[in-house]
Amino acid sequence: MMFDTIFFLSGDSYPLTPHIEPALFNRLGSLASRLIGQGELLHLTQADSFNADIEHRLAMLDRVLPAGEGARRTILIGRSSGARVATLFAARREVAAVICLGYPFREPNRQLDTGRFVHLAQTRTPTLILQGVEDAYGGIDLTENYPLSPSVRVRFLNGQHELHLSPKDWDAAAERIGAFCRSVAEGQPADQDPFDEGFYLRRHQDVADAVAKGDFISGEDHFLKHGSRERRIFRLTPGINP
Repeated sequence: MMFDTIFFLSGDSYPLTPHIEPALFNRLGSLASRLIGQGELLHLTQADSFNADIEHRLAMLDRVLPAGEGARRTILIGRSSGARVATLFAARREVAAVICLGYPFREPNRQLDTGRFVHLAQTRTPTLILQGVEDAYGGIDLTENYPLSPSVRVRFLNGQHELHLSPKDWDAAAERIGAFCRSVAEGQPADQDPFDEGFYLRRHQDVADAVAKGDFISGEDHFLKHGSRERRIFRLTPGINP
């Protein structure tokens, strides 16, 4: 096994989205010796019921996660608000990696709350965000609107925030999670969806001019050398199988 434990942290709608946890666990058994879902986590902490408060959930996770080498062999998977918990926890304590399903960058029709995502610009923990292209909490445009650290990789899924995916799309999600976990275990950079070259050059005319002059091979070449550090707006092309 690559890792000791995978924890799954549900969103605020728990237990009203029962399809997500088994869809993952039925496909990820080869990655870790133990898979702990939200229900088992409540049992381990002797909680009477699910409490959606972020600080409460962080404290609960702190009680059950191992320290030292055990933490470095633990992966946190969070769905929606569970992804907030997972990424905030990784900012406080070491874990091997974090995987986010439908990260809630914004709440629809509400004022933007930077506390939801500001830590993602600084995280050093390998992090994979699997996001529905039509997610109302942050979709295809998320890289344009939210700063992400170089440790964060983004892959898009067919679907919306509720992640009612077909078996084929769940298989694709599991494959991406598996590839990400292997890269973490091997200490190698993980893949993400392809860079949208056309969008970047249209958005940044100075870069397009520099590429035309031969100063850079491509817009992506510029982004890797300068654009990321300059916080240039970019977009990814969803690498979704038809």
